[in-house]
Order: sequence, then structure tokens, then C-alpha cells
Amino acid sequence: MKKSSKIIDRTAQMSRAGQNPASSSFTGLRRGRFAILTRHSPPRRTTPVHPRAKARGIPWPTRVVSGRLAKPSENGDCSLPMDGKITDRIDVIQGDITRQAVDAIVNAANTTLLGGGGVDGAIHRAAGPELLKECQTLNGCPTGEAKTTKGYQLPAKWIIHTVGPVWTGGKRGEDDLLASCYWHCFVLAISRRIKTIAFPSISTGAYRFPVERAAGIALRETVSALGINADLQKVVFVCFDQRTYECYRNALAEEMNHAFPP
Repeated sequence: MKKSSKIIDRTAQMSRAGQNPASSSFTGLRRGRFAILTRHSPPRRTTPVHPRAKARGIPWPTRVVSGRLAKPSENGDCSLPMDGKITDRIDVIQGDITRQAVDAIVNAANTTLLGGGGVDGAIHRAAGPELLKECQTLNGCPTGEAKTTKGYQLPAKWIIHTVGPVWTGGKRGEDDLLASCYWHCFVLAISRRIKTIAFPSISTGAYRFPVERAAGIALRETVSALGINADLQKVVFVCFDQRTYECYRNALAEEMNHAFPP
């Protein structure tokens, strides 16, 4: 095995098989289910299955991420040991996501990927017409998944387009679909070697997802991703208004209390 660390995940497996990794499904992912291995450990070939996703036939990815070796605990947890330093890697701000000087920004897109209102429209306007031309080649994107394009005229090098769920009361898997949006974004961030990433509040605008609920899912999945990917240095949540900002700040505090109880 080569000395350098390797990233081996479901995305890489699909790429080798000639499939499109950006169109794969990771619905129902939860923290602690990714195998984190170093150069001293052989890659795992198995793909564990989430209990709730098993009936849907949705596999969990198995990946190798540069960093410390995380040994599974008795309950199957493969996440890296977390500490308070994770809080230094998460920011919640109020501002304009198109102005963020990060490696990638996330676009709350629709299934066509051809632009729309809100954050989606603002990103397309700021990136310039080249973005639409590239998006026209992607054949859309299903809800809960994500695809990447260049950032063009944005400060960010990459745009990760993800399609959040429309809120219909919470009985049609909206929570899992929103969580899947974040996991797809973090998987693509690994494949693009992205170290800093900015998110909007996905699905809480025209799609009417309750902000408090969405913020809790976003922070839970982010803390989980940071716990398994030591290379991701900063995650910024860019909130459009004061209420959203306060909801995300509260969700961050609650998640930290959950992860690191006093």
C-alpha cells in the first residue's frame, strides 16, 4: 500500500465502475458510521447498512480519510474522538454567501439546477452566465443529493448544488432528505479536497422547512462530518436574516452540549 493516505468511499467505488458518484443516494446517514483509516491500515471492503435505510436498499459509504485511526466501538461507532476544538471549526454568521472567501459554497438549488429565487438566484447572478452553461450539462439533481460546478466569478472555487426537501409536515422523510443533502455535500468536499465550506440555510425559504428543525439537523450532521474528516478546517453557516442566525447559534450551542456534556 502506498505511504500516502487514501480516500476510499462509495464515491470512488462508483467512479471506478463508470457511474456518476454525484447521483448516488446516501439518505438516512447518521454519525459514527464511516470507517476512518490511516496509511497504516488496510482499506475496508465492506459497506455497512443503516438499519432504517436497509429496507430502501441504501448503502452507507465506507471511506478512508487522512487522519487518526478510529477504531469501532462496541456499538459500531467509527468516528474520530471529538473534542471541544470542533467548535473552532464552525462559524455562524449573518451575511451574503456569495461574498464568502472559502473553497466552496453550497447552493440551495432546485431539481433543474438552472437557477431560481432566493439563494439560488443570487449565486447564479454573482457567478455569471458560465455557471448556467455548466449546470445545463448536469441533467438536474434529485432531492437530497448534490453536484459540483466551478465557482466562476465567485470568490469560492467550487459551488456544491444540493436540492433540499419541500416541507409537507414531516411525514415524508423530510428530515432524512435534509440530512442527506449535508452528507452529499461533505462527501463531495472530500473528493474535491475542500478545506473550507459555507452553507446557506437549506430548505427554510420557499420550501418552508421549519428553521429550528433544519438548524438542528444541519449542526448535527456538521459535527458528525468534522468528527470523521480532520482535513475539513472550517464550516460556515451564512444566515440571511436575524431569526435564522439566532436559530443556528442556538442549534450550535445545543449540539455542543450534546456532544460535550458538562
